[in-house]
Amino acid sequence: NSGGNGAQYAGNGDILGLLLLSNQQLRTRQKLSNANTTTTTTTTSSSRTTTSAAPTHPDLSKKYKYLGCYKDTYERDFKGRPAAHGKVEFGGRHQGYDVQMCGDACKSRGYKYFALQAYRTEAKSHCFCGNSYGNGAQHVKVADSDCGSKTQCIVGPCGLSMRNAVYENI
Repeated sequence: NSGGNGAQYAGNGDILGLLLLSNQQLRTRQKLSNANTTTTTTTTSSSRTTTSAAPTHPDLSKKYKYLGCYKDTYERDFKGRPAAHGKVEFGGRHQGYDVQMCGDACKSRGYKYFALQAYRTEAKSHCFCGNSYGNGAQHVKVADSDCGSKTQCIVGPCGLSMRNAVYENI
């Protein structure tokens, strides 16, 4: 059914279950949905409809602390892995992680620290886990800029080739 003002009615035959959404409200919801920067939650009651925006990401700084950028070698500084097996889509490597995914995976396996390395936009980062870092003379701290942009992974850099962006689960 539609009224003379261009509004659309949908209901189950019960007048209290009648929902009225004007064309303008439908267009606004579609624009918010297409913007892909905001999650929209719509709450409907018998007398009104309200829309509120949710944050685009959780406050990661409450869960993870960036500790610095460290050199890595093929004799890895971080010996632990976030899962028993790597991801098939990355050839079995432990790749495709962001800060939250890596931090949560390492924490669930009993590790206090984690590192992201070799960040690429399309594949995210490699994830490594450990209970210590900076082990050995070859795994020394370097400039943070060696690990990429300081906000690349929201709370810090995502790491680059043979550079561990080291984080602590808090």
